[in-house]
Amino acid sequence: MTWIWGTFAGGLFFYFLIKPLFFEEPSLAILFITFHSIVVLLILTRYQMTLSLLLIAGFLTRMCFLLWDIYGRHIYELPHSGTDTEGYLASGMQIAGDLSLLTSDIYGGLYSKVLGVLFFLGPEDRIMGHYLNVLIGMTTLLLVLKILKEWNIKSAVQNYCVAGMAFFPSALIFSSILLREALISMLVVLSFYCFMQWYQSLRLFYMGAAVAIVLIGSVLHSGVIGILVGYAFLFIFYNHEEKKLVFSVRSVVPFLVIVMAALSMTIVSMKNIPFLGKFAFYMENSQDLYKIASGNDSTDAGGSAYLTSLNIDTLWEVILYAPIKMFYFLTSPLPWGWRGFSDAASFSYDGLIYFVLLVLVVIKFRDQVMNQPILLGLLVMILTTVFIFGIGVDNAGTSMRHRYKLVYLVAMLAVFVIDQMMKGKEDRNTG
Repeated sequence: MTWIWGTFAGGLFFYFLIKPLFFEEPSLAILFITFHSIVVLLILTRYQMTLSLLLIAGFLTRMCFLLWDIYGRHIYELPHSGTDTEGYLASGMQIAGDLSLLTSDIYGGLYSKVLGVLFFLGPEDRIMGHYLNVLIGMTTLLLVLKILKEWNIKSAVQNYCVAGMAFFPSALIFSSILLREALISMLVVLSFYCFMQWYQSLRLFYMGAAVAIVLIGSVLHSGVIGILVGYAFLFIFYNHEEKKLVFSVRSVVPFLVIVMAALSMTIVSMKNIPFLGKFAFYMENSQDLYKIASGNDSTDAGGSAYLTSLNIDTLWEVILYAPIKMFYFLTSPLPWGWRGFSDAASFSYDGLIYFVLLVLVVIKFRDQVMNQPILLGLLVMILTTVFIFGIGVDNAGTSMRHRYKLVYLVAMLAVFVIDQMMKGKEDRNTG
């Protein structure tokens, strides 16, 4: 990963130095990406043979999706590509021409500013933004692999996980089009990697890094801040000496204070809290929360809206309906709401996968998850964040975008469970 980003940054710096010598031409961007792609392919050959082939195939497939989204969109536009992607591109181009916009509010926020700096330093062509997302998607995949290796996951399970993540359709799409979902997903995984380092070493530096990275991710979208509840859960309850969760008055009270502080944000103004900007945009008080949870602000999103007939007027009703909204958020578009083939396909390659992975976790909760503090903490991170998104989202398309932010956490939780099952089976066979 270091070499991938080091060579990319070095190439950008070199291009910036010679940029005044050339006219901006699309061919220069393509030349830049071609050379760096060769470097990436060489770096990926350093892994074990099976992993190397999977990673190379995943990278090349993302590049094909990238090229299609730019040059083949007049034939078929990839899902989720459209209004937002073009808005981010326009903002990025504006910023590249006027860096003073970095300090102002602009469509796309931090992500558009990242694109603006990229276009300012390198070729001012949209393909550079797409390629940046491809690198971000591959980095996320390599981070997941690094976590699995450090957790001593069986090689066969690692291979299956990498294969699944390398060719997961939503991952291919979001890491090749101009949306910020790929960047947020990478920050979530990087944060969890730092948290894992704290879990193993108790060094507060890693905990601080994990929290800081989540906060950066929450600037892009406030919903991911729910991951911090999972961090707080393990930070407060996990006893490193005994290697287990310890619940006492001294530990339960601080955790409840944190939860209550989070809930109190529904009744105070959030406009001046930078990490909660997405919440502040839609919600100024508890009444706005109830409207959002009821789906009263839904625009039907092309007919994909769901549960819009709910009538939620109190915080207790929010909590009561939360499990239903969380289920819809993770699995929609559900069969009874399909409008045609596209919805059926979306459920098959996206919602159904989340459903199967979470059913596996539920079935093995007592045997595997409950006895592993890190898995229980990971489940708390996922459920808290799904609660936030589930309450606020009421259509299938937006659900697919937002749950992608958590897909790698869900996958790793399932992989940890599968690995424990396989090791337990081996122990019984040898015993």
